[in-house]
Amino acid sequence: MSDLEFHGQKEGEEVLLVLKQNAIVFFAMILKVVTLWLIFILLYKLSFYIPWDWYSYVLSAWLWVAIVGSLYMFATRWYTWANTVYLLTNDRVLSVEQKGWFNRVISEATLGNILFISHKVEGPMQTMFNFGSIHIRASGVVEEEIVLRNVTDPYEAQQEIVGAQKKITGKQATVKEEDEDSKGFWKDKNQKEKPIIR
Repeated sequence: MSDLEFHGQKEGEEVLLVLKQNAIVFFAMILKVVTLWLIFILLYKLSFYIPWDWYSYVLSAWLWVAIVGSLYMFATRWYTWANTVYLLTNDRVLSVEQKGWFNRVISEATLGNILFISHKVEGPMQTMFNFGSIHIRASGVVEEEIVLRNVTDPYEAQQEIVGAQKKITGKQATVKEEDEDSKGFWKDKNQKEKPIIR
């Protein structure tokens, strides 16, 4: 197994899987920076047609906004992306999400308490680059569900979690029925919940 260690690790707890957010999430921030610079270029081009002296002050002020804003957006996005990590151990699933410079959210669910697990791939970008979110609902967790956001190949990661749960606890998470109309389709005579379909 892995000899990776983390703060708060229990005795005998081993890391089975480390998930990071897909790098495309970090690079999508470049679109915001490009937009900022396009506005500056547009303002600069307009300076040739506007004879007002105060416009040069606006232009130089916007240049500083563009430079400082670009650096701040880049640094913030890199920091949050680099410090967000999701761990699967032989005991639990941990989500460590860096939301900003001074905002970190840590959630966990023990494998034995996981009731429901699914993954979601939304939109053309996530479909093309094969990343999405894994949603975990567990008993004893304050949040409605733990979400592992923007992970690469979410189906495989979901199966790793389900496999680890089955191997360690002997049981497997199921999909909870939400819609009353669909119960008749999925309901078995001996089963109240839909099994995970592989």
